[in-house]
Amino acid sequence: MSEIKYKKAPVSEVILGITFKNPVLGRDASGKLLQKLLAEFPVVEAMQPLADDSFTHNVVPFPTINTVVTGNSLIRLWSHDKTWLVQFQFNKIFFNWVRQDHKDVGHYPGYTPIYKKFLDIVNFVFTENKLSDDDVLYKELVYHDRANINSEEFQNFEKLVNYTYPRFRSIKAVTSDFVMSSRSRIDELGGFLVFNVSAIPNGANNYILIVQSTTKGALPGTGFDKWFDLAHNVQVNVFEDFISKETLNSWK
Repeated sequence: MSEIKYKKAPVSEVILGITFKNPVLGRDASGKLLQKLLAEFPVVEAMQPLADDSFTHNVVPFPTINTVVTGNSLIRLWSHDKTWLVQFQFNKIFFNWVRQDHKDVGHYPGYTPIYKKFLDIVNFVFTENKLSDDDVLYKELVYHDRANINSEEFQNFEKLVNYTYPRFRSIKAVTSDFVMSSRSRIDELGGFLVFNVSAIPNGANNYILIVQSTTKGALPGTGFDKWFDLAHNVQVNVFEDFISKETLNSWK
């Protein structure tokens, strides 16, 4: 399969991330990473730190944040053009490719270039802090897709994707928006898939279709290349299963 199979697919963001078992990116390590990245990612932001996910099916709706583990801030470093984003806190590091909303589809560089840039940063962190795969709690790969659709496409939603939103025969109701979410165990990743779909109004007779597919997991001894390759294959399969063949062909 070619690197970019669907050149017109509305990919809006790709996120690769690692969560560590311990706060390995303390103040000294975070400072070194910041100095390495500032030249390429000079736009700096500080946000509230992120909580860890649960690997059980009993998901905690409002997880607490332990600042001893997370640190007090999530540091965000943007490239000048806001296309690339590095995020890190004491126990996490992320790398994002972002298509800003004002940009048309077709700018997605493909998975491999994004992964290589992420791996360069990860290798620096692991070398500087003498880390190994045993220090990783879980890895994650996330895809966001955003597409503008009109009211006719919304009413014929099953032609776009292999999913039909609820329709009710016993009452007079016209669906104006919807949100669907599922969480599935994926043993081959040592984790799970969270799949969210929503369609929200965006002006008269227009909608924004948002698809977010998140894979998270940890398989001891697999390393980075193997796990992220498995996760990417899962993401491609989920994408091709969910989007209708007619739509996929129009995106080639």
